[in-house]
Amino acid sequence: AALAAGRALKAAIPIAEGVDVWGPAPAPIYRLRGDARLRFLVRARRDVRLQRYLAAWLAAAPIPARVRRTVDIDPYNFL
Repeated sequence: AALAAGRALKAAIPIAEGVDVWGPAPAPIYRLRGDARLRFLVRARRDVRLQRYLAAWLAAAPIPARVRRTVDIDPYNFL
């Protein structure tokens, strides 16, 4: 389910000037408490309205209810 959701999110990545999206990639600790984890890295210029971009992206990619997504803006570490 996680891989299918990752593919759906990748297919729905909006094209925007000043935004680069890498992924999906397996998290360094792929399985955590029995759950598979994937991650995307979004890099944007400061003048990009990133929250609006992310909201449009996540709304365009329907994922199953059993898949949970979280967004971490400026993560402390990337594990």
